[in-house]
Amino acid sequence: MKNALGQVIDYIYDNLDNPPTLEQLAQFTGLSESYFQRRFVAQYGISADALQRLLRLRRAAWQLAFRPHQTVTDIAYDAGFESVAAFSKSFRRHGGVTPSEFRANPDWDYWRSLETPLAGLRTNHNDDSEFTPESSTLIAFPSLTLSGIHHQADPVTLGKTLRQLINWRQAHGVSPPRSRTFNIFVAPPTPGHLDIFIGATNGAGKPLEAGMRHYVLPAMECLTLFFSGSETAMGRAMARLTEEAGGCLCHPPFIERVRWFPDVPEEEAEYRLYAPVTLS
Repeated sequence: MKNALGQVIDYIYDNLDNPPTLEQLAQFTGLSESYFQRRFVAQYGISADALQRLLRLRRAAWQLAFRPHQTVTDIAYDAGFESVAAFSKSFRRHGGVTPSEFRANPDWDYWRSLETPLAGLRTNHNDDSEFTPESSTLIAFPSLTLSGIHHQADPVTLGKTLRQLINWRQAHGVSPPRSRTFNIFVAPPTPGHLDIFIGATNGAGKPLEAGMRHYVLPAMECLTLFFSGSETAMGRAMARLTEEAGGCLCHPPFIERVRWFPDVPEEEAEYRLYAPVTLS
């Protein structure tokens, strides 16, 4: 039964845009609706309906913060609410502020508090996808000039950095798909500190804002791997790729973000991972 409930969790995560009814979830496990509800709450401490609503609200928070082109109305309907008023009431009940207030000044305390418990609900997903040295290939990576921000601060403040870069990209016509998005892991993260350059291509010649700069990725050989899965799973795959590179690593590893949350479900995010190496 625990495995069947785990499959229900995966089904809920994978169908946020078309949320299943309680009847459908109960049928999925072969249980009556009332017994399914009791077992689900006993196992996870939250009802299936409440979990679906919470996951849609969490995605809405990301859309409010990082997708300025989406209106609050569009986000409300995308989250499954019949009106902006109902969405605002539910969002404020959970996050303490209205959607418009959150968009103007995101406070991530509540939504970040959900990261660990929500991630812990997943059982069957890409986090344990197979990775072997044969999964990677060696390529000649061409030189690229990125325009972006070197974030050297607490991970909690990363959202502010992302918003600045997103707004700059929109203002200068270098948002995806006109431009590629890269993250360079300048140094390994430590508790309370993240050292990462977040940048985009095709920004050369555009006026940079305060705190922005260019970063040149030199032409170099790289072990590379295409990966699809959650951010946590990607981090583990990146660690294994750099382990494969070993002492040949000659530049900070980096990734290209191809598709990412909240535009796609977290488990369907796509990345190209790179570990630059010197083989001579």
